Amino acid sequence: MDNCSMLLRGRKVQHILLVGGFGESAYLQKRLAGLFDAQGVKVVTVEEPAKKAAAEGALIWFIKQTVLARISRATIGVTVEVPYNAQDPEHVKRNSQVYINTAGDIVLPGGFDTLVPKGTKMGGEYISTKEYLRDLPCRAAESASRLGSFECELDVWEGEGSSPRWTEDVYGCRLPQIRTLCSLKADLTALRYSLKEKGPAYKRYCEVCFSVVVRFGGTQLQARMQWEENGVLREGPISILPNATI
Repeated sequence: MDNCSMLLRGRKVQHILLVGGFGESAYLQKRLAGLFDAQGVKVVTVEEPAKKAAAEGALIWFIKQTVLARISRATIGVTVEVPYNAQDPEHVKRNSQVYINTAGDIVLPGGFDTLVPKGTKMGGEYISTKEYLRDLPCRAAESASRLGSFECELDVWEGEGSSPRWTEDVYGCRLPQIRTLCSLKADLTALRYSLKEKGPAYKRYCEVCFSVVVRFGGTQLQARMQWEENGVLREGPISILPNATI
């Protein structure tokens, strides 16, 4: 009884689950109920073998997930283009790298978009989703054929402090604290029916929107591509190039 009291001290517990042969002892159940009922803790027993197996399985699953969960030792993210802001000193320093994308937006390359912040507890089902847009000249037949493949790199920030704003310095050189974790590659031709026309009449272009869903589990990465087609969510495969370990 003393051991049970010590285990529960300082914790908010609603139930005590008794499993196994000793857990079926009427004496044990009575003693525990007498000790913890007054504290609002209910003693729960499993009398049927099937229930016992289910309870034990649930506990094993929880313990396994707790043990497998790890803390991310670095920040994981992707390199993105950033809308140019002439009022931002960091942007002004990089104005030699400014360009206009297909949609007509003024942007800068080399931005860092965080997927997993440093210190995040990653269990077996930790999932991160990043949305992407692909813009193409709006000639339907040509756009469909030019969708081609999509490729991006998962980057790791190993520097001090919080997540960085950039993967490159003001001269466009990659920062030494950034390294490539792995590359993700997908065939976009299946998205040809999801192309949508955008922009003013004098500058029309086609745009396709899709998401990259990355699952961090164990020591391996798993990734899928998702997009919406006529209101239906569809999925496609993503290849993970070597060195996809965390």
